[in-house]
Amino acid sequence: MNNKGFTIKQAAQYLGVTEMTVRRHIKQGKLNAELVPGVRGQEYRIYDLEVHEKKEKPIQQDDKQSIDIVLELTERNSMLSGQLGAALERVRSLESQLTLLEAGKKPWFKRLFS
Repeated sequence: MNNKGFTIKQAAQYLGVTEMTVRRHIKQGKLNAELVPGVRGQEYRIYDLEVHEKKEKPIQQDDKQSIDIVLELTERNSMLSGQLGAALERVRSLESQLTLLEAGKKPWFKRLFS
């Protein structure tokens, strides 16, 4: 197997695009690729990625706001999960108390005829 060059997956990660985009670029002739024998048959190897520029999107103000919102929601989620755990424990406690209270009761017909 020829290990030189980039696989489609590696090229996609390097360029910051999906594997389908890399395949489409190969088909359109935007990327030069060569079919080589692989473990499971023929696979593409891409040799000239340095010519293509990476797609790195700078963080914009909207992205920073989104990150802040995600962090705030994560914090709120952990707080609410703690409250939910406490509420579930309270429900279990009340259910066990109710079971103990109902254990001593007789049905109405047994009280009537005894």
